[in-house]
Amino acid sequence: MKHNIRKVQIFKKEVKMKKLFIALTIFMLSIQIVYASEQIEQSEAEIQIEAQKDLAAILQYSVKYRFSPDLKVGDKVEYRLINDPENKTDIYMEVLKEDKDGVWIVEKFAGNEIYILVDLNNMELVDLYGFDKNGIRHEIELLQRDEVNSRIEKMKQLSKVMENLTQIEEWDIQEEKKDIETIFGNMNCTILKPIFTSEMNEKIKEMDYKDIQDAENEMNILFSETVPKLIPFEFTAPLISDLSILEDIDGGLVKNSKLELKTLKKITD
Repeated sequence: MKHNIRKVQIFKKEVKMKKLFIALTIFMLSIQIVYASEQIEQSEAEIQIEAQKDLAAILQYSVKYRFSPDLKVGDKVEYRLINDPENKTDIYMEVLKEDKDGVWIVEKFAGNEIYILVDLNNMELVDLYGFDKNGIRHEIELLQRDEVNSRIEKMKQLSKVMENLTQIEEWDIQEEKKDIETIFGNMNCTILKPIFTSEMNEKIKEMDYKDIQDAENEMNILFSETVPKLIPFEFTAPLISDLSILEDIDGGLVKNSKLELKTLKKITD
């Protein structure tokens, strides 16, 4: 592992990679670096192709966790980055229209847009394309199931390494929902709570009660059935190894340590 990390560091110093519209998060950038470190002779174009395939794999794999089968045209959410000093709305998602194969959903983030066609009956991704900041359209080819699974397994391994840095072993759904005060008033929320490593628990014992409560409140992830289940890629990519837990959660994301719901619209019959 140390040898691989050293190769990554050397590669980062020697190669200046072209910024991709699909490099949305540090997680995605890490994937590009890992591929590049495995094959030093890869060209930038080859690295971009691999990263684009990883993006397709994540989007295909995460459909049944990010969305719910009861989505309706007009459902939408907007999120702001909590630590953004300019208080910009960086993430926007909306169910745009019906299609014979499902519904089209758009996700806008930092000037980029991704359009996905989701079959709500089978919870599968049917079609996918996107636009970068310059308005250039990118066709993203869907992958076969075996390749999706293979790439996701690699990402899970990388994610586990990153989780070691955060000292979070897993996430746990709290049995009791709680009323949480939000800009929309009180919301009855499902709470996803981090389970820390034994090392981190020892550190926590040294904190006073208020510090512990503040830390837990900041780390907890809140969901509510009041919110349509349109969970941002920004949230799912770094949590790739734990996404399956979202299948047991009804409703959409209200808040985590990085994102906070700003506006929402949920269509009801």
